[in-house]
Amino acid sequence: METSRDPDQVFYPTEADSKTSHLECTYDQERKASLDSRYNKLDTTVSELEVQTQSRVLDILQEQRLYYKYFPFDSTSKQDTLYSLYTRSTIPWKLECEKNGITRQQVHQRIEDVKYSDESQAYSMT
Repeated sequence: METSRDPDQVFYPTEADSKTSHLECTYDQERKASLDSRYNKLDTTVSELEVQTQSRVLDILQEQRLYYKYFPFDSTSKQDTLYSLYTRSTIPWKLECEKNGITRQQVHQRIEDVKYSDESQAYSMT
């Protein structure tokens, strides 16, 4: 684990630093890219223009002295640049658990079972 200058602050290693992070990825020869099976692509996109406008980043960029020299057609190019959106399960998980035969899907299902059970008991008490 890394620590900051604050002795009470602790950072956990990133998944990229994990010895097992490569187990989640496959390499796509055609795209020449690694694909991480933990992410699911959504059926929607968003333009760079919308992202930068909503976050107010575009205003800051356009105030830069040389911005228009490098991006003379910024609205057109940013509107045409589309980003795909992805989701990923955020349940806490240690990859070592999968080595022991316990999958994230099993844990997620157990969480749902308990949640459903708790909701059922709440209705039966009223």
